[in-house]
Amino acid sequence: MHISNIKILAFLFIGLVFTACSENRVDQKPLKTLVVIIDGLRPDYINETNTPNLYKLAQEGVNGQNSHSIFPTLTRVNSTSYATGSYPYKHGILGNSIYLPEVNPTKGINTGDVSALIEADQILNGNLLHTKTFGEWVAESKDVDFTVYSTGTTGQSYLLNQKIKGRGIINPELILPASLREEVIQKVGDIPERGRPNLARHQWVTDAFIAFDLQSSRNSISTIWFSDPDGTAHATGIGSPLTLEAIYGVDQQIGRILNFINEKGLQDQVNIIISADHGFSTHKGEISLDELLITNKLKKDKESDDIVVVGGAIYFKDKSQIPDAIRLLQSQEWVGAIFTSTTRNNDFQGTHSQDQIYWDHQARASDIYVDVNWTDEVNEYGYAGFSYQRGIAGHGSASPFEMKTPFIAYGPSFKYKFENPLPTALIDIMPTILHIHHIPFDTVNVDGRVLKEVLKGDTKNYNAPNPTQSDVEHSLSGSLYQSTIYHSSWDGKSYFDYAITIRK
Repeated sequence: MHISNIKILAFLFIGLVFTACSENRVDQKPLKTLVVIIDGLRPDYINETNTPNLYKLAQEGVNGQNSHSIFPTLTRVNSTSYATGSYPYKHGILGNSIYLPEVNPTKGINTGDVSALIEADQILNGNLLHTKTFGEWVAESKDVDFTVYSTGTTGQSYLLNQKIKGRGIINPELILPASLREEVIQKVGDIPERGRPNLARHQWVTDAFIAFDLQSSRNSISTIWFSDPDGTAHATGIGSPLTLEAIYGVDQQIGRILNFINEKGLQDQVNIIISADHGFSTHKGEISLDELLITNKLKKDKESDDIVVVGGAIYFKDKSQIPDAIRLLQSQEWVGAIFTSTTRNNDFQGTHSQDQIYWDHQARASDIYVDVNWTDEVNEYGYAGFSYQRGIAGHGSASPFEMKTPFIAYGPSFKYKFENPLPTALIDIMPTILHIHHIPFDTVNVDGRVLKEVLKGDTKNYNAPNPTQSDVEHSLSGSLYQSTIYHSSWDGKSYFDYAITIRK
């Protein structure tokens, strides 16, 4: 055959292959993955009565038995960890308030306030976060929509998509980009007032998700972050009638999503992952770190910059005060594990290194991080877990009641009726979803792992790994301070389980 004819046939063959591949891509159904984070949902809330839809999904899909919050068990720490697939030492959001001396030298900034975060980002020349976000990875694919829906604070929502990638952020109090607002109101309706429980707003963001994502013909990755039961339980307690009403209301929104999927025949196109940012404890504390340091004449007053206290973080201008502060803290019944700077941990007996909680950010970590202690007492509604913080109920500690979270996965990409004994955490969700959607990401800068064990096609048998422990102690006058922290590991990744502190 003449060479020119061979070339012609070759080009025709390539063209036919290209056309066939293009037709396959056109005919292929879009894949949609939804992550639902239910703020403050303890695993023991999930049952047939409280959460019939969640209970059914847990029975029929993947049910994670060893899922973790990121420490500190605070919403904005976990929002950012989820959105970056990384621990706080890497992304830089160390608490619900964080100390940025370039922004304010005497106090922390509120990470729940979007205006405070935007101002800080400007002062820091765009370096509020030190890691890439979920939306940034997805945006590089150019084939997958990305949207955040949230009834949480404006700051929490902003941290889920800090670079405003994809469609953006849809929150009743924060719609970004601003040009999206008119379309949202047109499709979803007027924004309802905040309530306790926040049921009307939960319904509103669910309506938005259905309108923008489930009715779209494109591939999509979405997050819905429901502010309950956290918002209600802080005020009324764990297991209170109003808290259970809030939980049931969120479950009903998940039921609406499932009903729409079934009615439209989308069962083979939609994945759903459900988790929480943290658990919850009943509170029994009265003392604050500020007051303790001021009363014992280590800190001058609440406004002084000699010692700056931001949440559980303590920053010292005079480093020679650190040993005295540690001895004082170890003598307090309400103080739990104490974590000190990774570079100086060996100088301070009875403290853990901050790298053991993945909190030792190079520029922002404090000299000391103080956890509150906890007990396994049971409250009036039958829920175990108390911690020595102020208020009615909340989170933030290394208690197992706050560190343990639910994990449910259901849909075409996931195994059927599989109980996963392996350790997982919020940081694993992003890399797992990127893997499902064939979106590449930098494994060096992402701490989470792809949860291969929950995906269809995996046939291995798994057993829960044995946890490891790290003990520290320090003799006080008349007593001994002992603190133990536990970790689980799998596939080269380590997870902080919880801490126990006793005095005897």
